[in-house]
Amino acid sequence: MSTEQRIKEIKARRAQIKAALTRFTNFISDVMNVENIVEIKTRLGKIELFFNEFDTLQSELEFIDETELVTSTRNDLENQFYKVIAKAKGLIEEGSPPTPKKPKHDSPIIAIFGAKHG
Repeated sequence: MSTEQRIKEIKARRAQIKAALTRFTNFISDVMNVENIVEIKTRLGKIELFFNEFDTLQSELEFIDETELVTSTRNDLENQFYKVIAKAKGLIEEGSPPTPKKPKHDSPIIAIFGAKHG
């Protein structure tokens, strides 16, 4: 495969990843409540895979085509990925039930007599 053909393939795949990022960003922006935690988590897992793939493809492209080093593509897309991933994780945290805390037995009465049995 020629270098030009490989560059074309990488750019095509990068465009698909950008489209997936846009769809995920739109989904996160449209989430009005945090009832869809499972869906957010599922989509987040996929977008994180796309982020890793983008990084690999962009690195290869920058190695093959030095003009890619001077473009802002990497910086722009990385910023978009980080922002939307952070927002999704924030939504997940908001919608997750709080972790139950263990009761503290700081009171000497509880420590001596134990907790009240119901």
